[in-house]
Amino acid sequence: MRAATIGFVFCVSVVFGLSTAVWEGAFDSGDFSGAARRLSGAEKGLALILAGKTDEAMRLLEGRQDAASLRLYGYAACCEGRWALALEAAKELLQRNGEDREAQAIYAEALLALGDRTGAEAVLEKLPAHISAYVRLRVALKFGNAEEARSAAAELQKLTGCAAWRRIAPSPSRR
Repeated sequence: MRAATIGFVFCVSVVFGLSTAVWEGAFDSGDFSGAARRLSGAEKGLALILAGKTDEAMRLLEGRQDAASLRLYGYAACCEGRWALALEAAKELLQRNGEDREAQAIYAEALLALGDRTGAEAVLEKLPAHISAYVRLRVALKFGNAEEARSAAAELQKLTGCAAWRRIAPSPSRR
């Protein structure tokens, strides 16, 4: 399962005015690239992210200053490992609204990836537990930290009641 697809739960709340028929078709068929061809703006960016085309989404969203586009740009930058750009987008969003949970999550993810665990933990402790665990899982998977990924996945399973989180994290090595 792609990290970008997992991130749909995270990103969908930032896009308003969804084109319902296009999205229903995309979820039924799994063809998010096809949906992107029929959408524009932030919706197209979200479809590109879900199609795993985060670099293309970043090019589309670059320079857009509306909150939805900035959030999606920051998320796509995280998916691409472009942490400085993600941090910049999150800072801009947080200057506008310090309570923006999605921006806080992007900010924390970028800080973790850049090695600022103390700064990231200060942000993560303010977020709801499921968002904090999700951010930890994404970073752990990105950097191959199997133990942290299993821990975050177990926490997400406990918090959401969804066993699928456990299947995302790598299994312990058997000797």
